[in-house]
Amino acid sequence: MTTVAVASPMQTGADRDAIRVVQVSDTHVSRKRAYFVDNWNVFVEEMRKHPPHLIVHSGDVSFDGAEDEDDLAFARSEKDRLPAAWIAIDCSSRSIPNEWTAGSVTMGRADGAAT
Repeated sequence: MTTVAVASPMQTGADRDAIRVVQVSDTHVSRKRAYFVDNWNVFVEEMRKHPPHLIVHSGDVSFDGAEDEDDLAFARSEKDRLPAAWIAIDCSSRSIPNEWTAGSVTMGRADGAAT
């Protein structure tokens, strides 16, 4: 997990409000092959304790989403547990390399609505 605080150069001192962005990668969640769900649960709890403004998910969101629709559906439903807006980046067509990811950018809001 990577946390990046971003602030405008115009903001200084006590008035400075940082934007907290968290990046997570390759969570590989799956209902059927739940090898990494415990890790995901820890991540969700940490995000609830210290909610960021945005969560960027790169890499594989599911264990076998290319072959198993339920893996993708489960991964998407798990994003609804996050307390912040999120974006999933398809690393195969972006500048973050990944040999397995297929798909496109997906975004969501903390209230569960897709954008």
